[in-house]
Amino acid sequence: MAPKKDKSSPSDPNGIFSGMVVFLIETGVQSRRLQIWKQKLVQMGAKLEDRFTKNVTHVFAMDANLLLQKLDKERLIRAKVVSFINSYTL
Repeated sequence: MAPKKDKSSPSDPNGIFSGMVVFLIETGVQSRRLQIWKQKLVQMGAKLEDRFTKNVTHVFAMDANLLLQKLDKERLIRAKVVSFINSYTL
């Protein structure tokens, strides 16, 4: 029996998301959608973190409320990853 082929494309180190280190807030995201997001981010050069560390450059969440439930506002401001939620009152 032939080995299964990996359906995912290899990571592109020069992809559009090269240099991004992403932490995903998984709350509120359907599991299949989350799987696709992770796959696409990696294919386009991003690296994924399982927890919020000083290496994280981007945090993705379904909305600001879910983000602030998971991460402390002051920590986000110090890490400078709040630019995408500036329209919300922190």
